[in-house]
Amino acid sequence: MQVKKNMNRWFVLMIALFVIPLLLGAEAPANTAQIKLEVKNDYETNEIVIRAKVTSSLSILTVKASFNDTEKDLVYRPSIQQWELWSSLAVLKPGIQPIVIKATDASGNTHTYTGSYTVPTHTVQLKSPVAHQFFNKSVTADVYTQPEVGLFLEDHYGVNQPGEPYRILPIATGGSYIREEIPLRSERVDTSLYDKEVFRPWNQSPVNLIFQAMHQYKSGPLGRRDVPVYVDTSHRLQILHSVPGKILDYDQSRVLYITNKKQLYLKYLTTGETKHVAEMRYITTATLTPKGCIYKVADSGVRAPAYEWTEAGTTQKLSYIPEIKGGYALYKQDGLYKLRNLTTSKVEWTIRGDAVVQFFYYGKVVYWLDNYFYSFQNGQTTRLFEQAGVFNFIATSTNKIVYTVKNAQTLEYELYHSDYYYRKKKLGAMGNYEVPKPHTDYEYNENWIAYKLPSPGFSYSLPRNLHVINSEGQSKQITFHKEEVDTVIEGVNYYGDIIFSDKTGSSYIASYTRPTPVLISKSASIIKFMNDKIYSAIGNSIMEVNQIPDSTLLSHEYKNHVFTLTYSGPVKQGSGSQGIQVRMERTGEQLKFKAVWGGNALRIELLEPMLGDAEIVVPHHATSDMKGIPASSYDTYWNYDPYGYSGTVLGLSLYDPLYAFSALSNVSVSLYQITPFGEKFIDRKLTTSLGGVHFFVQEKGYYKYRIEKEGYVDMEEEVYIGVGELYKAFNLTRE
Repeated sequence: MQVKKNMNRWFVLMIALFVIPLLLGAEAPANTAQIKLEVKNDYETNEIVIRAKVTSSLSILTVKASFNDTEKDLVYRPSIQQWELWSSLAVLKPGIQPIVIKATDASGNTHTYTGSYTVPTHTVQLKSPVAHQFFNKSVTADVYTQPEVGLFLEDHYGVNQPGEPYRILPIATGGSYIREEIPLRSERVDTSLYDKEVFRPWNQSPVNLIFQAMHQYKSGPLGRRDVPVYVDTSHRLQILHSVPGKILDYDQSRVLYITNKKQLYLKYLTTGETKHVAEMRYITTATLTPKGCIYKVADSGVRAPAYEWTEAGTTQKLSYIPEIKGGYALYKQDGLYKLRNLTTSKVEWTIRGDAVVQFFYYGKVVYWLDNYFYSFQNGQTTRLFEQAGVFNFIATSTNKIVYTVKNAQTLEYELYHSDYYYRKKKLGAMGNYEVPKPHTDYEYNENWIAYKLPSPGFSYSLPRNLHVINSEGQSKQITFHKEEVDTVIEGVNYYGDIIFSDKTGSSYIASYTRPTPVLISKSASIIKFMNDKIYSAIGNSIMEVNQIPDSTLLSHEYKNHVFTLTYSGPVKQGSGSQGIQVRMERTGEQLKFKAVWGGNALRIELLEPMLGDAEIVVPHHATSDMKGIPASSYDTYWNYDPYGYSGTVLGLSLYDPLYAFSALSNVSVSLYQITPFGEKFIDRKLTTSLGGVHFFVQEKGYYKYRIEKEGYVDMEEEVYIGVGELYKAFNLTRE
């Protein structure tokens, strides 16, 4: 018996030796987590952005950041699978500072990572421009930094090489302010740039202006502010309203806009009253409703992809993403399409989720289901006509329908039209590249149909040829002058005006009676038809589109000392004809010419030789159609290199390096030819504001130029001039 008791004691002891360490965690496997830290400065919102990617075998419950003598919680963002924190830059200590990230997992274990972040030593205080501001004439720059450093401004898209910044304003000597109006230029063929000008890029919007503080005697930036602004100098756009943020939606009396990427506001245009709608990071879109708006948030997840806000101040999470027209919202929920009246908040109609549905702003619905078209209005459903295999469609309020089907033999998508009496007519084959999209590849507005077709024999290519059909059923192609252009149809109004855009965001208008597209603007915009007028919203401004001419610019060419501008119809001399210029690219000197208008063309005939690269400037209103409407949307700038001239161009550029903008104007330069009989005077000229001057020399040989300016030491030099171009630059010495 004693032996058995002893064995029991040994058994209990052995169990304890194994179990107790496990309970204490001595042998438990260690959980490790990897933390990847990213810290950057967002100068648009003036905040520091802290992001941490935490990889762990256990769930991470919290992530905290310790910096600037404080500890703050990070929030998990599902879309980027990172923890994130935004905090004000203004309260942070300047220089390189430490930061500690601490993550806590589901078992209570903590994991830390130590890194650093940088706050600029010399910050840039920016009053103007503000983010998303729209400019059409000049950019107002009002910037300040500490007195011991200089400032300069860069345009990171209007550049010679992609990704390389262009310095618009040179470093200010002994100053700390940029306060001036910087002129804009936007229609330019070549990429040669002048100082103090911002250029609208061909395919970038917005432009990113960078105000940067630099120490004048040391390399590297000390601080910077990046400001996205919208630049478009189209004279078709007339600014009506501006708000302090980026516009997301607007109607005749209200505008929705967002500031600092998170503050959403509603402004009443008639009274000027502004209401705060929401403060939420990553608001992506917002749409007006009769009683307020519905806005979407990037990281709200599937349970709450959108929020509905009313003017009474209530906010409701939505479990669906609605499409909104006027006073109604259409959405899919629980496998059904539902139409909700936004004024009464009642669901007025439901249908199976496999239907193809279109609804109108006043509550009418047209839909296709089980090989039939139907309409629903005021509680009553009407079957319209039978049609199998419909992919999508556009219907009018009178039940006329344009729709797409697929041909079983050719496998091409085809576009059909059904009129008020349900008589069907094939409009064309749209190829088999992809399913045509309504309101993109075709559009319908009661009496007008706009649609795109591929080139004949190219059924596998994208449909690019734009056509329009009038109320009599007659078709006409919208013709670009040079080549096919990939377009998106934005809308058709009651009068048959078609608004469409290309892949760069540029907007055009055309019609059956005016089939040559007229350029409206080169910026991506929100275009709407309201009260028989066309409106456009770019950045922070709402504009009316006006003055659409019957003739527009098609092409230009230079031949035999004549610049010829060809238009789509008859033109005449416009009110801005006195602004036409032909000037030397490097020196800015003006050349004499004669401008002649006749038929469909403007001829600019040179009266003196073009000495090297020249720039031709034609204001938008220099030429008009026969009604007097300017034929161009933009002031245009063309650059030409006149190859084929015999003789030589001598160009001189003169500077004073002690000036911030060192080019010297009004310097007297005299040119003499050295002959066996002595010096022969050729010409005397003054340098332009760019410090340049040029001479055209017909004979090879030795020449001498003499440079004279009050306050500077005179200088002269002999040179041999052959055939071609000879350019020299000098720094003048002060007396």
